[in-house]
Amino acid sequence: MVDLNHQSFIDSLIFKMHQLIVLVSKFVDARLQSQVNLSLSQFLILSAISCPKHPNNQKAIATSLDMSAAAVSKQIEWLELNKIIKRSQLQIDRRQHLWEMTNIGRQKFELAVKEIQAITDQIESVMNDEEKTIIEKSLDKMFTQIANSKSSKN
Repeated sequence: MVDLNHQSFIDSLIFKMHQLIVLVSKFVDARLQSQVNLSLSQFLILSAISCPKHPNNQKAIATSLDMSAAAVSKQIEWLELNKIIKRSQLQIDRRQHLWEMTNIGRQKFELAVKEIQAITDQIESVMNDEEKTIIEKSLDKMFTQIANSKSSKN
């Protein structure tokens, strides 16, 4: 239970998780920008485009990443301008554009994946195998709990 006392809140799991999410996001974003010239949000969009299970039109990308349509639009514009992605049209509906990575985009995406793996290895290096297993299982449980409570309210 979260106490309204300031110190108790700072020591709470939810606050520590929030701090970790912010810190990791900023760290990954800075590393990707310096090493690959991609932001974390651009990388996430490329991840969505590369996933064969999901439609890769702008609206579907925004929904799957829980980003605003405007934010996705801005990033897509930059990715297209820098020849990292290109448009392809649906044969059924020529007004709807799908996105695909160019050769440059695939190369950047692969470099970004390697960079994220290096970051993951660096972060995981402070834990032994048992600790990694415990944290992964705990995160899965928390994710499931939050996802289920979120979907039951929709």
